[in-house]
Amino acid sequence: MRLLIVEDEPDLADALAAGLRAEGYAVDVANDITGASERLVLTTYDLVALDLGLPDGDGLDLCRAVRAGQVGPNSDTRVLVITAPLAATARQTAVVATLSGASKIT
Repeated sequence: MRLLIVEDEPDLADALAAGLRAEGYAVDVANDITGASERLVLTTYDLVALDLGLPDGDGLDLCRAVRAGQVGPNSDTRVLVITAPLAATARQTAVVATLSGASKIT
């Protein structure tokens, strides 16, 4: 199973990648939308773990682009949103992410 982690916090991205690799997954890491888009054009993934607050834009925009088939052969790839929204907006974020095509919100 091939996974893409899109996370701008290096320690978190490295910890997630190391744990998943230890379990036998093939893992790529991108720390922004630009890097993620470059990888998504070249590689088919089984899962994208996506942070919403990225330095070069909103992760939901990337999720929408994936679903629309605009960034490679991944329109059916499951998207797991990994983010820490403020409590007051958490429900709104979850609804918007789901409507944008995310498979799971954590």
